[in-house]
Amino acid sequence: MPLLSTRGAVSAKGFGLTAGAKPPVTFNALLIVAGGGGGASSGANVGGGGGGAGGYIYSTTPVIFKSGIYTITVGAGGSASTNGNNSSIATVPTSAIAGGGGNGNPGGSGAGSNGGNTPFGSGTPGQGNPGGQGNGTVGSQATSAGGGGGAGGAGGSAPSRCNAGGGGSGTSNSITGSAVTYAFGGAGGAGFPNANPGSNAGANSGGGGGGSGGRCSGGTGGSGGSGIVVLKAPGSSKFTVSPGTNTVTTVPGGCKVATFTVPGNLTI
Repeated sequence: MPLLSTRGAVSAKGFGLTAGAKPPVTFNALLIVAGGGGGASSGANVGGGGGGAGGYIYSTTPVIFKSGIYTITVGAGGSASTNGNNSSIATVPTSAIAGGGGNGNPGGSGAGSNGGNTPFGSGTPGQGNPGGQGNGTVGSQATSAGGGGGAGGAGGSAPSRCNAGGGGSGTSNSITGSAVTYAFGGAGGAGFPNANPGSNAGANSGGGGGGSGGRCSGGTGGSGGSGIVVLKAPGSSKFTVSPGTNTVTTVPGGCKVATFTVPGNLTI
């Protein structure tokens, strides 16, 4: 049964809508991805944990929006070692949870642990997976970190003190008309002599940032990718989006898609 959304709706009079009210729109698919967590910065010879992916939600349960203006929140990615930010659609009760920032923070998907035996971060059931475990003893010449969790799998644990765990896999989705992989975890930082720089996740991917490898003086973790919100409706539907950075397009098969790459409003 379709979910009837009421926030922002025009009030009804008698048995009909208020004069001038636009017809409701039924969105038959929703994608909500939160911002990914930043990879952890490394200390002397201690690799930084990979950032966890932003929470991933995809639903094909129809949602009905009445005439009105609805707030769409697109979560920013986290900077080094910090969590990302949630993404949401007004009136839809479940938000996509921000990715955990490395060293071991929980989130939509959890961050990998720094080198050593520190805990890895847990993921949110139904949205993501946990991070991986680091390897090595802090204070030794090298320790490597675990990778951040992704929507498609847990972050990899570091196989040795010189080699880090990989980021968890993301999930492919074609709601925008072409297949795109979202919500992948960031790789952990490796110990000496394989120390790596922290890598940034791409915008609107919800990916986790890569952890920095353990150098003598340490390094800065990569930033997580911002999230995205996409809603798909029949081609005859009438709605607009703002600001202009967000788009409304028609995809193969004739459906109309609203894509939010920055926070904005959906107007029915």
